[in-house]
Parts: sequence; C-alpha cells; structure tokens
Amino acid sequence: MLEKIKIDEYIAQNYETVKADETLGKALGKFEKGVEVLLVFHDKKGYIGVVTKRDIVRSRLDPRRYKIESVYRHAPKLKKDDNVFRVVTLFLENDVQYLPVFENSKILGVVSIDSLLKRLINSSIANLSAKDVMSKDVITVNENEAIGRIIRIMKDQNISRLPIVDSKNKVVGIVTAHDIVMYVVHPRDRMKWGEIVGEKIHPLREPIKHIMTKELITASPDSKLKEIIQKMLDYGITGIIIIDKRGYLQGIVTKKDILEKVKSLEEKREARVNLIFSKGEEIEMIDEIDMDTMKKDILHFFEKHKSLLEDCKDIYIYIKRHKEKFRGLYLYHVRIRIPSKKGVFLSTAENWGLEYAIHLALRKIEKQLEKEKTLELKEREQEEIFESYLEEITML
Repeated sequence: MLEKIKIDEYIAQNYETVKADETLGKALGKFEKGVEVLLVFHDKKGYIGVVTKRDIVRSRLDPRRYKIESVYRHAPKLKKDDNVFRVVTLFLENDVQYLPVFENSKILGVVSIDSLLKRLINSSIANLSAKDVMSKDVITVNENEAIGRIIRIMKDQNISRLPIVDSKNKVVGIVTAHDIVMYVVHPRDRMKWGEIVGEKIHPLREPIKHIMTKELITASPDSKLKEIIQKMLDYGITGIIIIDKRGYLQGIVTKKDILEKVKSLEEKREARVNLIFSKGEEIEMIDEIDMDTMKKDILHFFEKHKSLLEDCKDIYIYIKRHKEKFRGLYLYHVRIRIPSKKGVFLSTAENWGLEYAIHLALRKIEKQLEKEKTLELKEREQEEIFESYLEEITML
C-alpha cells in the first residue's frame, strides 16, 4: 500500500546549507563536493528554499556578483510522518525537485523526486503499464522545422521537450529547451561547410535535426512502470518516449505523469484545484483575484463534464504572469492539465487578466471533451447497430 511508505525509506543526506546573501560562486563551490542541493537560510526568516547547480547555471548570472537569494526556489518543509501523497502533492504544486524534511527546527535530510521514484520501483504502482500512465496527446514537430519555430511552440505550449518526427511521422529524435539554450546562447566554435568567412547562418533558422538527440531512450505501451522508472534514473532523463513496434509515437511518460498517477490513487475525495504559480508571484496574484470564486467556477466546470471526468481527482493550473499590462490587467500565460482514465487533457492560453486566461484555457479543454463525447456516441451507435445485426442473424 502506497500510504504505508515512510519518508525514512527514501530520505537522503546529500545536502548542505547556505546563507541567502552568499554569492553564487560560493554555492557552486559546494556542488563540486558532490552535494545535490543547497538549503537556503535567511538571517531573519530562517529557512526560505532550495537551490541546485542547474538553477544557478540556467540563470546565466555572474556568480561573482549575484547572490543566492536571486535564484533560489521556494520549497515547503516536510515532516517525517508525511505520507507519500503529501510528498507528491508538494512536488507537483511547487514544481521543485527537492523538499527538505524538518523536525521542528532540526533538518533531518532531503527527499528528491528521484529518491521517491527509486522507492516506488518496489511498490504496487510499478506493475502498471506505460499505457496506464502516459500522456497520449503529444505535440511533435518535423525534423526540418526551424529552431526559432520550436522555441515559439515550447513557449506557447509551456513545454520543455518535443519529440521530432520524419516525413513518415516516425520518431527520429527529441529536443529539450536545455538543448536549444546551449546551442543558441553559446557561440559556435567552428564554421559549417559552405559558409563564407565572417558569415554565419542564424541559429534560429537552422533545422532542429541539427541539434536533436538521435539516440532515443524509448519503451513500448506494455512496458512496466518499474522498467520506465529505472531507465529514467539510469540515463538521468525526465521523460520516456513510448513507441509501437513500427516506430510510431504512442505517447510519453514523464516523472510528472508518474507523480500524478500516484496522487490519483489516494483515497476517494472531491476533485481538487491545484494552482501552481511562478516563483515569488503567488501572494501578488492572490491579491488581484477572488481565489475562492475562481476555484468554485473551475469545480463547476468539473460538475458540468462529470460524465467524462468522473475519475479525475485533480486539475493542475500552471500560472505565469508577464510584465506587460493593459488597462490595469497583467498578461497571463496559463496551462491546464487534467489527468484521467481517458488520457491527459491539456490546454494553454494567454490573456489579459488571470480569470480571463483560465476561462480561455478551460474553453479549449471543453472542446476536447466535446470531441471525446462525440466519439463515444459514435462508438455506442456502432455497437448498437452491430448488436441489432447479430439479433437479425440469430433470427434467420
């Protein structure tokens, strides 16, 4: 039983503590010792969050000038008696890789998504198949698409990886946001054949096949979750592409998909709205809107479509506020994710004002649900026709 898994079974000591006013350079020095995460403390506020080497590198800030308080992430405290569902909820709601475990003011250690997944290999959920967990509606791009267009797709859809397909729609590679950043931001060291001295092809116009990863780590729809988790841990990747025997894409399983599946196995409860904000923006956003009213509107949406969403226990709404403002309203980017037995329903939207952006994203989900309902009706009609035909044959 998942609820019997204790934090003691996957807690680790691979952390150190730092002060918020220390430089990024000093923090990087600690990572050289093999530490995976730093717990950040403020002189007056105490513990305030975590920072990883990846957070510092991706910030591209001068490590000699900037301080840790510029890049740390908020990560709530866990208690040693928190169950696995509580741990998973905090990982999903805060979009972090590590959570500290405290007993009063004493640090007991840290848990990571990877340490939790490693423990789940020996649990009941590990016997599920990829097809039970995977996201089926996966966005793909052709290998000849320009890098600039890929960046736009990732931004619009709020995703960090894309499977790449050839002209026959077979998967031939994958590209991540990190791959693109490393290629576009860092200048090329050598020229390509055909370039004139002093002339460079703009990287955003180059086809994505030049930088995609071709050595794919894949699995089949029938692969067990324990195999998929082990591959993620062995290769240090966050997602596994699911393909059939012919090489066609069937879906993708990410660490987030697995965590959401774990959460869905919690005892029966009412549907829950999970609002996930960009760093440091939650308090400001809450002041702008009536949170209770907005959550009621979203739960009303659930009630309206309960025939298709009756097994859904969570709706995840990822929120990012841009700096632009129009008539007193900020521009918001919203991504909605609803895991269900019928697959994962996804939508993204941008609009002035958070409530308007959420309504627009929900409308897109509604269109997907209407399409699903139409397909179900057609299947039911076909079954009725077939049953009627069988009755006629039997009577002959």
